[in-house]
Amino acid sequence: MSSVLVNSVDLSGLSARWRAFKNRIYRRKVMFIHVPKSGGTSLSHALRAAYPLSYFKLDEDASRKACADLDGAEWMRFKQRLLAYHAERDTHFIQGHVPVDRTFLDRFGADYKFVTLLREPVDRVISHYYFDPRLNSLSWEAFLDSPRGRSETRLLCHFFGELPWHAPGLGAEAVPRALDTLSRFAVVGLIEDEPAFARDCKAALGLSLRLPRRNAGAVRKAAGDRLDPAVRARIEEMCALDTEIYGEIARRVAGRAADGIQDNTPPRLRSAG
Repeated sequence: MSSVLVNSVDLSGLSARWRAFKNRIYRRKVMFIHVPKSGGTSLSHALRAAYPLSYFKLDEDASRKACADLDGAEWMRFKQRLLAYHAERDTHFIQGHVPVDRTFLDRFGADYKFVTLLREPVDRVISHYYFDPRLNSLSWEAFLDSPRGRSETRLLCHFFGELPWHAPGLGAEAVPRALDTLSRFAVVGLIEDEPAFARDCKAALGLSLRLPRRNAGAVRKAAGDRLDPAVRARIEEMCALDTEIYGEIARRVAGRAADGIQDNTPPRLRSAG
């Protein structure tokens, strides 16, 4: 009986019909580059709710286990290829803790609206340290001296500036690259100004997002009260490049608000509609 049923089912063309159906109900494709500990979890839930029939969320733990025999740089390349795979399959919403470079944007920027949410770098590092037991099992000094500590304090350089993981030296050349990459995103928001981010998402993506209110000031104060001033000064020094990137993005966001500009979609992406 089962063989008769199997032989009578014709699935030819089903994939193409399903893809055409999704393209009719979803006008835009969105790729959310989720910088760790930058307030993106609530955004992730809101965006996935807008694309319930066509989304891919990269599972960080599963990908780490699958790449247990690879170093950090190879793991990141694996994750980027997973995003590329789902983009090639026309998945409408894709997200992950994944760095992007100019080659990736050249390949998918015409089809996808890229979105990210940033957080003040020193606050982000402090929050991540206290949140992650793999980090706070070390003293602050040991963490900051470690390769992981150096990477965490230059995360924006890695994610957007093509700075190699565990790269020696300062990597100042990553700053202009990161700013150029971020200028190609449809929406770049700040966790410290989520209402502006929601307005930009409405203008650029056509999505009305309701993000839960966060008491970021209380979180910062609680973490700051536990931190030795000398340690904070060292974190600030190590985060200097990321802070430069963040500061320029914050100036751009403030400039749009002052000018009353709601749509921050770059001209080169606006025509992709």
